[in-house]
Amino acid sequence: MLGRMQIGYLVIEASRMDDWRRFAGTALGLPAPLANADGSLGFQLDERAQRLILVAGPRDDVAVLGLELTDAAALSALRTRLAGAGVAVTEGDAALTTSRRVRQLIAFDDPTGLRIEAALGLAAAAQPFTSDVIPGGFRTANGFGHAVLLCADVPAAERFYTEVLDFRPTERLDVTYAGHRITGVFL
Repeated sequence: MLGRMQIGYLVIEASRMDDWRRFAGTALGLPAPLANADGSLGFQLDERAQRLILVAGPRDDVAVLGLELTDAAALSALRTRLAGAGVAVTEGDAALTTSRRVRQLIAFDDPTGLRIEAALGLAAAAQPFTSDVIPGGFRTANGFGHAVLLCADVPAAERFYTEVLDFRPTERLDVTYAGHRITGVFL
């Protein structure tokens, strides 16, 4: 059993960092971002120092799904499970853990190629979250909350997330919209 796991942060690779910074401040009402040593920008959404991290790059897409684990035993169990599934795992070095503002992390890829970081010890924010746009702040009982990940092979992704990462399906999506079939799994 891996214990409680939740989305701790998302890393977005953005080709127009200034536009994202403006959007985060104006539309989302986020405080000014933290400037990380690797050049990334970390935005506060709640009591953690950063939950949304922007890195410069051409993709304009989610680059990393950061999972927050409860303790070292859960991280060890995940590392063992990944090894048993033949998934290559790398340890986060000091530069990466500093920029992510976590105590420790391991990194691996899901079957779609999405980089996943499983982390311990997300840093607390230096001050409470405040926003003129979202006066009550962002409130979830589960870290970052939710993320929508698009993939070409939903069954392969579902097998990985349920069998290896121990997520559980809560709902399924199978609809046709404007002549396109859309399928998905809520985990």
